[in-house]
Amino acid sequence: MIASAMTMVVLSVTMIASVTTMVVLSVTKVALVITMVALVITMVVLVISMVVLVISMVVLVITMVVLVISMVVLVITMVVLVVTMVALFISMVALVITMVALVITMIVLVISMVVLVISMVALVIIMVVLDITMVVLVVTMVVLVVTMIV
Repeated sequence: MIASAMTMVVLSVTMIASVTTMVVLSVTKVALVITMVALVITMVVLVISMVVLVISMVVLVITMVVLVISMVVLVITMVVLVVTMVALFISMVALVITMVALVITMIVLVISMVVLVISMVALVIIMVVLDITMVVLVVTMVVLVVTMIV
């Protein structure tokens, strides 16, 4: 009789622990969903940044075309040729440096997006593991209830 009562107490404590674990797992799942939403928002920001970079590159290409046209005009106007050519050379170097910086930024953005995709896959795996753990806990609780009834 005492052993049966002790078993009942142990089963009750185990059931309380299972419920507590389920609550903790649910809170963890909510935190993971919030993290996933934050990652999606970050991904949207990265896509917007990429669009802005593409627009900047188009503007730079248009600027380079304008600079080439300006060089043709400068060849015609020989008076200001030397000063303007030096200015154009400096501008083109600055444009090349800017384009290199834009390419590096785009590479970093692509790497960031890959990392975000990997993070999202990891989050999905964690959520699947949590679901499996919750199923195991439910089965354990059913076994405990059956054991308590028996």
